Amino acid sequence: MEELAARLDLARRMAREAGARLLDFSRDRLDVSAKGAQDFVTAADRMVESLIRARTAEAFPGDVVLGEEEGGTTADRLWVVDPIDGTINFIRGLPSYAVSIAYVEHGVLELGVVHIPLLAETFTARRGHGAFCNDRRIQVSACSSLAEARIAAGYAQRGSKAQHLRFLARLMRAGTDILKVNSAAVCLAMTAAGRIDGYFERELMAWDVLGGQLLVREAGGVTNDFGAQGLTRKDYTIASGPALAAELRACAQV
Repeated sequence: MEELAARLDLARRMAREAGARLLDFSRDRLDVSAKGAQDFVTAADRMVESLIRARTAEAFPGDVVLGEEEGGTTADRLWVVDPIDGTINFIRGLPSYAVSIAYVEHGVLELGVVHIPLLAETFTARRGHGAFCNDRRIQVSACSSLAEARIAAGYAQRGSKAQHLRFLARLMRAGTDILKVNSAAVCLAMTAAGRIDGYFERELMAWDVLGGQLLVREAGGVTNDFGAQGLTRKDYTIASGPALAAELRACAQV
């Protein structure tokens, strides 16, 4: 247990250090390249992931890192890292991007940290110990109806447009206020804090969601168990407060 506390402290410090470096990163040195349709990587993404890999190797040399930019494999003691979740927002100077770090031990999601640099907010969770934003406890929304809800509806270009449009149509018929943020980590952190009422997106990877999913669960919310086919394969994520969970899941048809 003491090692988990030490890992949480490390994750918090790494996320904040990475965030500070992102805020100082020169926009003239972004070196943007495309990985796919509306999917980009920058020198800043690579810098942050290298930083996190170096810090974890120093502190816990037996641990393994699975990251968006350099890949990796799974292990009994595994860090899952998205150096910038919402790179397209970072490139355009928009605030909705985050550093996301999760720690999984023997297949159990134990720690989650999401740091949003431009808000100076660090969201942290440890399994069984609650969720916090800048060390203040947070909880999910009590909203119980899509007619009163604000839902983040994510979409990746690699996904099915028809499937996503059907989901949006169901939300609109229900009277839901719909957001598209372009960062799973930010959406999950905002759901955990009760600032939005829920989030759904298909075609995601473990580094996009694991840290944020633990935040939602520890804030009293409900999520799916991401990674049923393994943490290196795509899956969906759905998250909300318990009062809205059944209605949102039925709307998403998952």
